[in-house]
Amino acid sequence: MGSRRIVTGAVLLMCTAQYFVAELIAASAWTDPSYSWTRDYISELGAVQCDPDTCSPYHLVVQFSLVLHGFLVVAAAALLLSWFPSRIVRLALGLLAAVHVAGNLVVASAPLSPTSGANTVHYLGSAVGICSGIALVGLVGLLDLAAAHQSRVHGIFSLTCSAVSLVGLVLVRWNATHDGGLPAGVLERMAVDPIVVWYVVSGLALMLSTARRAHRPVSA
Repeated sequence: MGSRRIVTGAVLLMCTAQYFVAELIAASAWTDPSYSWTRDYISELGAVQCDPDTCSPYHLVVQFSLVLHGFLVVAAAALLLSWFPSRIVRLALGLLAAVHVAGNLVVASAPLSPTSGANTVHYLGSAVGICSGIALVGLVGLLDLAAAHQSRVHGIFSLTCSAVSLVGLVLVRWNATHDGGLPAGVLERMAVDPIVVWYVVSGLALMLSTARRAHRPVSA
């Protein structure tokens, strides 16, 4: 795979960090009440209606961020999937990336509606996006551990991100159904953020490894 292709894909992966910037911008617009990073769900930042507990004037920022995230992941996958020699592996990873993006697009197109309570499609899109993201990150981790030695660190990192996200997702569901009293915002970020962090760190790792190879002296 050409180094320019790898670098472009790596930059696209690192750009998924825009998701965190979008959250900060949307949260900054909350005034009455102010947004709680520990108690409030991520979806409330994209809520299109206001009730006494939820009002997000910059909800379009979050929805645009989800669409942009989808574009970045699809474009990066198109550039980087040829890294994997097996056609079956490329197909599996491509399918998981596509489902992950589709889930996020559903979340963006069917934002949370606090006043109507008709949020089944939103929650379904969120669950699909997170679950496929967990599977994608975990599969890359397993592939790394089965490959060359230099991939082991990234493999362990990938499996750790996948495991933390899975535990967070289980705790979000348990907390919601059992009224566990745990901080919902923390749990949801535990489920979502490791996937985005994995994209960013993986892009940075690809960039650094490509730079090292470019500066490595050629053997006689």
